[in-house]
Amino acid sequence: MSLFVGIAAAVILAALCAFLVSFLKQPTITGFIIAGLIIGYFGYSESFSLGTLNSLASIGIALLLFIVGLEMDLRSLSKVGWRALLIGSLQMILTFAAGLAVAGWLGFVNQAAFYIAIAVTFSSTIVVVKIYSEKRELNSLHGKISLSVLLLQDLAAIIVLMLSSNLHDGMHFGWPMLFTFVRGAVFVVLVLISSKVMPAILDFLGKSRELLYLFGLAWGLGVALLAGLQWFGLSIEVGGFLAGLALASSIEHLQIKAELRPLRDFFLILFFVGLGADAFYYHGLSYIWPAIAISVFVLMFKPILVFFISNLAGYRSKTSFYTGLSLGQVSEFGLIIAALALAYGEISGSVLSIITLSAVITIFVSSYFITFDSAIYSFMGGVLRKFEMKNSEDEQKTSELEGHIVLVGAHRMGRSILEALENDKENIVVVDIDPEVVKGLLAQGIKAVYGDIADTDVREAINMSKASLIISTAPDEKDSAVIVNFTRRFNPSAKIIVSAENETEAKRLYDSGADYVILPRFLSGAEIAKIVAGDDREGRILRRRKADLKLIG
Repeated sequence: MSLFVGIAAAVILAALCAFLVSFLKQPTITGFIIAGLIIGYFGYSESFSLGTLNSLASIGIALLLFIVGLEMDLRSLSKVGWRALLIGSLQMILTFAAGLAVAGWLGFVNQAAFYIAIAVTFSSTIVVVKIYSEKRELNSLHGKISLSVLLLQDLAAIIVLMLSSNLHDGMHFGWPMLFTFVRGAVFVVLVLISSKVMPAILDFLGKSRELLYLFGLAWGLGVALLAGLQWFGLSIEVGGFLAGLALASSIEHLQIKAELRPLRDFFLILFFVGLGADAFYYHGLSYIWPAIAISVFVLMFKPILVFFISNLAGYRSKTSFYTGLSLGQVSEFGLIIAALALAYGEISGSVLSIITLSAVITIFVSSYFITFDSAIYSFMGGVLRKFEMKNSEDEQKTSELEGHIVLVGAHRMGRSILEALENDKENIVVVDIDPEVVKGLLAQGIKAVYGDIADTDVREAINMSKASLIISTAPDEKDSAVIVNFTRRFNPSAKIIVSAENETEAKRLYDSGADYVILPRFLSGAEIAKIVAGDDREGRILRRRKADLKLIG
């Protein structure tokens, strides 16, 4: 079968399965793996090129880790203090030890037991972030704790990937391994040094979204390619992560992430379809019982373990329960590590089948656990509260944007509005697509984010669902519609002022729920500034709205 037909068939089946699982409130990753299971069960080797799809999927892995690196804020661990380090470290150590015991009980030894234990140790960042984003709980206390623990797990997974790439060919600890680590360390240092000059390059490229996209893609894949060369002794996965880490401190990192996500998602579809196909290709159905046993362990042991560790750290039972429940699945990192172990000949196809089937089961079930965590806690809360050891949770509250003003676009009119809101300077967040404008605002002590307001990551970064007033001076109907629709859905009490180029667009935006639509030929920036400044903002907006509606009919 030709490459085109094979890829097209895989993507079509993945889309159908993703559509079906969406009705069950499942993440699309589950549908992709199920599509692979179907392909593998009905004869993967007969219809698809395993090597070709896996090669294409490796691009998705590199881009996935590149974006993980872009998002990696090592300072975020400090937001919940030593408690996150305690929870994450103890969870990984104890889960790995228990995973080895379970694997041994199931009859697996040596490398097979090791990789099964590794797979069950890590939880799925993709699943947790997706569901918490949909529930608007990323900024909750349990959301911050979960993400901090996942960050720690991601760092540990990167180390395992580095070790795997060096040990697969029989290299043992000693001078050869030390020399390899030195070469790898040199590469890491060079990439991190490059992070000092990258912001200047990105500031120049950031004025063109196309150039920013091309540079981000070339940088991520290029560094991954260099890392995968034999001389450096690393892997493309580690290279992709380091490439993202080098750009993480730039103001453009959110926009690069948003631009590359669709391409990453396409290749990841192939990766997860391929994993699902591998499971049945290696007679995965005959290993269903070990997979169920491992799944029960992951779904029960990890949440209970995290619950008790969190209680020990001083969190209330509710926060501890929500945090533990969110970590009860086999992660995509576990699948990646297992797939690499199979490629290196360190495990058999049957072990990969068991890990893959365990991932499917745990992702499926834990998605329901996270979605309905409040209802589950209501049922079990009376018992769980008996395990509270102490209450220091109030000390862990972190400051977050709430009741603030979002200003989209700080040129001309936006500048006038910003000056008029001088008294609210500490309560304003500016979003702009010009990196020079953003840098200038940051230098003045004004909160500013580089990016496109139409991108989900940007809206989450500014916590737009908690803003009290959103003002957009960009006369782009698409962006204005995104602002109105998002705010009316997730933040209905906020006041919305957006811009339009003509009366027809203005009418559509008013019908969608905008409180006021700026038409440049009716109002100047100074007049808008007068409307939004002061105490009677709501009344002035309403009066101006009525006046404009009379003019445009």
